[in-house]
Amino acid sequence: MADDLAWMSVHIKLTARLVLLKRLVEGRSTIGDIIKEKDKWLGVPADSEGLTKSRNAKHQQLDDALYLWFTDMSAHHAAINDEMLLTKARQLGEQLGITDFSYSRGYLHRFKSRRGIKRKLYEGEADSADMTAVQTGREDLQRVLQDYDPEDIFNLDETGLFYRLGPNYTLATTKVSGTKKSKDRITVALTSNATGTTKLKPFVISKVNRPRCFGKTYNPETYVRYRHNAKAWMTSELFQDWLKDFDRQMRLARRKVILLVDNAASHNQGDLQLRSVTLHFLPPNTTAHIQPMDAGIIKAFKAHYRKQLVQHYIERVEKNEEQSVNLREALHMVKTAWDRVQVSTIVNCYRHVKILPSPSTDDSDEDDDIPLSLLQYHRDEDDIPLIELQMKMRELGNSSMTAEEYVGVDEEEETGRHLNDDDIMMLVSREEIPEVADEEDDEEPSKDVTVFEASESIRILINFFEQSTSAELEKKRSYLEHLWEMKETIHCQAREPKQKKMTDFFKQ
Repeated sequence: MADDLAWMSVHIKLTARLVLLKRLVEGRSTIGDIIKEKDKWLGVPADSEGLTKSRNAKHQQLDDALYLWFTDMSAHHAAINDEMLLTKARQLGEQLGITDFSYSRGYLHRFKSRRGIKRKLYEGEADSADMTAVQTGREDLQRVLQDYDPEDIFNLDETGLFYRLGPNYTLATTKVSGTKKSKDRITVALTSNATGTTKLKPFVISKVNRPRCFGKTYNPETYVRYRHNAKAWMTSELFQDWLKDFDRQMRLARRKVILLVDNAASHNQGDLQLRSVTLHFLPPNTTAHIQPMDAGIIKAFKAHYRKQLVQHYIERVEKNEEQSVNLREALHMVKTAWDRVQVSTIVNCYRHVKILPSPSTDDSDEDDDIPLSLLQYHRDEDDIPLIELQMKMRELGNSSMTAEEYVGVDEEEETGRHLNDDDIMMLVSREEIPEVADEEDDEEPSKDVTVFEASESIRILINFFEQSTSAELEKKRSYLEHLWEMKETIHCQAREPKQKKMTDFFKQ
């Protein structure tokens, strides 16, 4: 700790002198002022080297809205200059009902300083007119990736998820329609390396910050990285925030990695200075063929998720209870589903897209021109999640869908797109969609404990430890993992024809 404090003091003093030298300012009073306010200056982002004053925006929503527009336009390679920024600021200000404001050059300068925008003219790169073929895209990626070990090659992709949707909904097509379903949609971003040995915590984006089912003490970060906005979409700000954390993790692990992403507008690095992560965009219009997550990883994740969801409905139907899943329950299902995606599945998907440099790659595969979403898995073990899901759906009965249709029902759901003004207004809005309050489950004491009662008791213990603030985080996670394992064991026992007592589980 003493060494850290000493380093911090030296760092602050050196930074202060550098600021003065860069501005050719003489005198030592400014250095003293900066050191006195070290807590404030340490909170300034590291990439804001041009910042001379710490100043909050007078109209924060306008500031947020303009920055959303700027990052979205930059992601679409648009050329943006100061006049365009001021014009858009006025338009957004009118929509926000701001009348007492002067959109001056001074305001624009402060906005750019606050947001770390260093350029006066923001020239976007022209979109490539050459739409490369799938094979050319593979070859280009192989050249890029040849300098990286498979352990250090990552892919991130988002998927929409209707976290409450059961398999017994009658659908005109394989897509869900209606207004209610949008309230039950979340975005889940999944990230893994090519060997499946590093799977990052799922990134979940919801429409609400703290729904009532969270209670006062539940922390969703126990299971997932959790953020929210009015559209439940990935945005540039959310992505950049995640990217900074990922870069920090890799830096602490002393790793140099490459992150493959599609060219969605939200996947915008902006002015971030990354030290351990290289962001690389997959060629346009080829992700259906060469993105590992699209090759079956997301599909396996959704099969595992919906197997849990069907099990939940079976239990509730048998007990004649409210069937709906709340967001708190869904977050654990997301975490468990991601944990259950096998290493072999991930390795197989990276192998199948043929982007890894390997002498064994066969360039003559007859499936090259078939989108990955239309291909069947090439390994028997990768079919297991779908087979298990189909069996669960048969237990529930009255299903109008196959397991394949159930897994892909939200495949085309948007997780982000080019933002219009209405989208921007909604994203900067402080309003949230309320969550329906959970039903309370009344426990009746019983002399003989059945498997269903045991399952309910485990659920109560899970709720207790999730809301506990006294237990250490690592112990808390360990307790929860064991409890969920016990609950899964009880589910297996429940399928046996003879009802058992709780004491039967401890007999040899």
